[in-house]
Amino acid sequence: MSNKIAIVIPAYEPDKHLLSLVAEIKEEKDLKALPLIVVDDGTKDQMLFDQLQDKFSQLVILHHAQNKGKGGALKTGFSYIIEHLPEVAGIATLDADGQHKVSDLKKCLVAFAPGELVLGVRSFDQDVPWRSRFGNQLTSFLVKKTTGSDFQDTQTGLRVIPVSYAKKCLDFPANDYAFEFDMLLAAKDNGLAIKQVTISTVYEEGNPTSHFHVLRDSFKIYWRFAKFAISSLSSAAIDLAAFVLLARFLFSANRQAFWAVLSARLISGSYNYLLNRHLVFAKAGQHTVLKYIGLAIVQAGLAAALTGMLVMHFSASLNLETVLKVLVDLVLFIFSYQVQKRWIFNGN
Repeated sequence: MSNKIAIVIPAYEPDKHLLSLVAEIKEEKDLKALPLIVVDDGTKDQMLFDQLQDKFSQLVILHHAQNKGKGGALKTGFSYIIEHLPEVAGIATLDADGQHKVSDLKKCLVAFAPGELVLGVRSFDQDVPWRSRFGNQLTSFLVKKTTGSDFQDTQTGLRVIPVSYAKKCLDFPANDYAFEFDMLLAAKDNGLAIKQVTISTVYEEGNPTSHFHVLRDSFKIYWRFAKFAISSLSSAAIDLAAFVLLARFLFSANRQAFWAVLSARLISGSYNYLLNRHLVFAKAGQHTVLKYIGLAIVQAGLAAALTGMLVMHFSASLNLETVLKVLVDLVLFIFSYQVQKRWIFNGN
């Protein structure tokens, strides 16, 4: 097990589970020498933290004057390690609510290697509450479809993160539970290998110590998918409407579908760039206008050429032209998303 690991535990209004967790870590011979940072995320009653500090003098406790959210607490822990512990190569995170066992933490530390993101993944069987099982399965499905990454547990708080990646995570805008989700979404684009380690599934009745708000926090997580869906659907609607109007009134002569498609794509492409730049990808990336123009030219050319060839081949009427255009756009949709995510708005 590497000794170049630090442990971060974000805590908001914790209970006795945090005391037990810290004590067990400090009593474990393979872990007691590792730097341990607890981040108090604006807890009102400080008695428990005072007890921790009295009992474990080498424990680092960082305090937020006000609650910033789990992501904000993790960022505070990451920043402390980056600034004060330059020898550390990886950061292990786990929750303060008793849902992670120290034995599972050790398993994840053993599995860690530089350049890898280690996830402690739970088994979502029938013993897990339906709400948690459904939420995790839905999120995993969406992540797989949009990023190609197959995460067994997208909501796990037990992770080991390379410090090099933790530095990049500090720039993520989210400060709540969505921060951990963004960490997964961006891992592949940052060249990280994903290693998933099976851990115990621990649930208390009603999960009383969790501060995850189902509606509010789930909305913030799924909004990342909804933003691109809204951008894509509205751009497609504008593109299709422009094509129909141009094909009917301006390019109505035979075999001019190419120009109708090209003109419609220029209109919808300008709209799509602005929406993706400012809403979907949060202004990430450099020289995005030039990159997007390059993509738009290639995609518009492909869409126009493919649609034009199909229209000529089938001697299509206006109604069939529209159908053929939609089919071509569906094929190019995945291509466009991947190029935008990996090249245009990738934050580099």
